[in-house]
Amino acid sequence: MNDTLKAEALAKQCYPIFAGQDPNVVAAALAELLALLLAGHFVSNDPADTQAMRDGILALHIETVKKLVPVMEAMRTRPKLKETMQ
Repeated sequence: MNDTLKAEALAKQCYPIFAGQDPNVVAAALAELLALLLAGHFVSNDPADTQAMRDGILALHIETVKKLVPVMEAMRTRPKLKETMQ
């Protein structure tokens, strides 16, 4: 299984945990998990390189999220909107 499929499978495991939760609480939980991810990336004894690496990881993460929003919207949000409008 490639990394994309692994990531999708892991994300799907989170769906039932986040379902029905306040969106602000989910956002805070995701922020905490992202901070944990970034904290795990460091260059020993080099704060400047550590920060540069974390900045790059965060930038890539934000870019990926922006690309995924329309995909998720098409798959999940739009079909639900159509159902409620019928």
